[in-house]
Amino acid sequence: MSITKIDSALLGTSGASDGDVLTYVGANSSVEFKAVDASGSANLVEANLDAYASYANSTFATDTNLNTVQDNVATNATTITTNKSISDTFGTYANSTFATSSYVDSEIAGLVDSAPATLDTLNELAAALGDDANLSVTLTNAIGTVSANAATNSTNLDTLGAYANTTFATDTNLNVVQDNVATNASSITALDSELDTFGSYANSTFSSGVSQASVDLVQDNVATNATTITALDTELTTFASYANSTFGSGSGDANIVEANLDSFASYANSTFASGNIGNVQNNLDAYATYANANFLTSTAANVGNDNYAVDASTNTFTLAQSVSNVNNILLMMNGLIQSPDTYTVNDTTLTVSNVAPLPAGINVDVRYLQFVFPGTIDGGGV
Repeated sequence: MSITKIDSALLGTSGASDGDVLTYVGANSSVEFKAVDASGSANLVEANLDAYASYANSTFATDTNLNTVQDNVATNATTITTNKSISDTFGTYANSTFATSSYVDSEIAGLVDSAPATLDTLNELAAALGDDANLSVTLTNAIGTVSANAATNSTNLDTLGAYANTTFATDTNLNVVQDNVATNASSITALDSELDTFGSYANSTFSSGVSQASVDLVQDNVATNATTITALDTELTTFASYANSTFGSGSGDANIVEANLDSFASYANSTFASGNIGNVQNNLDAYATYANANFLTSTAANVGNDNYAVDASTNTFTLAQSVSNVNNILLMMNGLIQSPDTYTVNDTTLTVSNVAPLPAGINVDVRYLQFVFPGTIDGGGV
């Protein structure tokens, strides 16, 4: 019978004496404290001991078995001793050879060596290297590409250097420019002074009393006539080139032209500017109207031309008219006006100053400039 729970009321100690034991009483189905019957208890203990001895004899080793074990221990004492020695030797070897936990921890700490938390594991290092199992091949190829590009760039730089040395200004050319600047320093200074004088004059003449509206009007007119201004600039450039090649062939010619211009300027300043500028403008307008009606019309100018096809056999051409001066004709090759110092005329013979014959296919055009001006100005003949 097993007791799963004892009612606390049944464990009352009322009436219990020293040495009493809990005993199940079947008559009233209770557990009570009872005095121990020495004889009965002894018999009970003895019976229990006999039962235990019987159990032990049948279950545990008998004397024979114990003797057998003892004999085996004695028989294998040498083997046990030998195995113990081997175990001791292996323990010593293991202690000196294999890593201890502290050694492993120390080595791992040295390997990490305060690496950042994001790079202190093999997985993090692999991720940082792009998980590239062939990283050495990738780096080798990249280095090869960089090396090839460097070689190409070096070649390009050498080519650019050679081009720059042959194309851009050398030290000698720069020195020549520097010498020219030094030589013309006084002229530059004089021009700078004249510009300052003109600036002062312009500021005092044109800026006083000029309203913003007037300035805006001028600006609008400039914008409106930009195309015309550009065309005039081109014509002035062409005329300047022609004047330089025609009138400025020698320092004397240039000086004569400059002197004439100075004389005319002095005359104009003393004649036209002494009165009302409006009258001068009216006179100029009237003269322009007269000139447009009388000068250089198709009936007033005797302008002719000859055209020659060059066959690469000669530089000499026969003119249709007699010419006494190179400045009385315009010589054009393929539409480009030639400077008078590049050809000569003798009556009806035109000779181009060129050692070799002109190449075939060039178009040579000659314009004759012999002007007559019919009519009279202020009663005088022209």
